[in-house]
Amino acid sequence: MNQRINMDLLSRCEPLDDDTVDIFLRTYCGLEQHETIAYINSIQMECALHAHRNARNDAVKKLGPLFRNKAAAMEGMVVLVHGPKAGNPIVNDVNQNNHGSILYYSRLKNIFYHYDSHDNFNYPKVWEIISFFLHYEIVRKEGIRCFVPDFIPQQPGNWECSYFCIAFAYILGIKRISYPIGSQDIVTWSSNELFDMRLGSIFRNHLFSYATEYEHAFGR
Repeated sequence: MNQRINMDLLSRCEPLDDDTVDIFLRTYCGLEQHETIAYINSIQMECALHAHRNARNDAVKKLGPLFRNKAAAMEGMVVLVHGPKAGNPIVNDVNQNNHGSILYYSRLKNIFYHYDSHDNFNYPKVWEIISFFLHYEIVRKEGIRCFVPDFIPQQPGNWECSYFCIAFAYILGIKRISYPIGSQDIVTWSSNELFDMRLGSIFRNHLFSYATEYEHAFGR
């Protein structure tokens, strides 16, 4: 993964690429070394799915245990889901501003929760991921369930999904609000006047300020 935040996309309030979202999830959302939540980024997930589709058992044998160990050692697991571009299911380049969502797995409850800000658009990809996890025994098959929580905040346009992914992951990783996340959780989290329901300019400006400090810390 690239270790640079795309400041141009942030400054123009445009869709963020997966590398930038990954950096925010690892650092801003605290998932890189979280004590109770394992994190799988979109690149790792896509590589595993691609290997599985093409019967590349050598690659899957490396990734399967990695994911299994992550899931077994933690109470939960967050996956950055990368779905096809709206209207073009063939396109699946993980850095081409396609639709993103957050999949959360509770190991204790054996339940997946899907947080999608665009009318559950990534549900087919989510089921492919869950099937992969079940096939390689990364999660328990007995009693497995997948919920789409009610009242998930929806993006106002067709490009804001990356910002919603960061918001959902932040609530799970930093605020530690218990699942399932719903609108009330967003309202509660927004009470500090830093964020709003539609994740507008205040939220994006905050991310830009954070990114500026992040880049400065590394002398970039």
